[in-house]
Formats: sequence, structure tokens, C-alpha cells
Amino acid sequence: MLARLVSAATRRPAAWRAMSTVADKSVTITFVDLEGVRKTVPGLVGQSIYEVAKLHDIALDGACGGGGMPKYIRRTDVFLEDEYGAGPQCNTCHVMIPDEWYGKLNEVFECEQEQLDDIGDNLYVPGASRLGCQVRLSKALDGMVVYIPDGPPVHEVVNTLPTR
Repeated sequence: MLARLVSAATRRPAAWRAMSTVADKSVTITFVDLEGVRKTVPGLVGQSIYEVAKLHDIALDGACGGGGMPKYIRRTDVFLEDEYGAGPQCNTCHVMIPDEWYGKLNEVFECEQEQLDDIGDNLYVPGASRLGCQVRLSKALDGMVVYIPDGPPVHEVVNTLPTR
């Protein structure tokens, strides 16, 4: 009888068993900068790559502050309804994702693709380039490697351009 009481008292309620743990919501990402320096950091499912980089002082520029992640409702196979937000307003958080991870990312919407197209042929790589503010982490991305191909922040480069 006592064993049954102790067992019942130490058993977790069903609601607790259904709750997720930190491990269920955590992922690790390895950032590799222009010089090849690697930094592996934790992130949470649902955060963007840009948010994780800023949280861990990784030099990933974001002139628009991370943009607004557009939220779409898929009405049909071809129709997406924009629910709120304008999406990314710049392309300075450009990152490159290796093939093994790229297929696991959330889809690229038109507003992101427009910004990626503006990067230029020397940096934009179809099937690898994404904007860090638009990639949301999922458990499937645990262990992902993210390359930061850009040089100094855009405002530093612009200030060094010759004027006519």
C-alpha cells in the first residue's frame, strides 16, 4: 500500500509529460565567418538565424533590424495570402546554407527572393543563399552550418566609395 502511494505521489501528471523540455526546443548552429572562424551557439526553435546571431554577438549585419518575417496563409497550391508584415527590407543578413541543410529550410517567399536577386551575381548563389532574418529554426536544423559570406557592413562600404 505504501509503495503504491509513493509511486502515485512521484508520478508526473499527464499534462507535465506532454510539456516540451528545453532540449526539445533547442538547436545548435555553427556560424562560419569570412575568415573561416567557426562559432557554435545554441538557438531556439522558432528563432531566425539573424536573431540567434545577434544574441551571440556574431557579426551578421541587418540594416533593417531583421526585417519583418512575413506571415502567409496558403489558400491553395498557388495562392498565398499575406497576413501581415512587409517582409525583409534589405539583404545585409545574407547567409549561405550547405546543400545538406538547404532542403530542410522554410520556403523562400517572393519578398525574400526579390532581396536575394539584388545581392549581385558575385555573392548570390541559387540553392544556397538565404536571408538570415527569414530562416526560422526547426528541430530538423539542429547542427546546421551557416556561412556568412559578406564582408564589412554595407554602411561601412558605402562610406568608402568614391563620389562623382
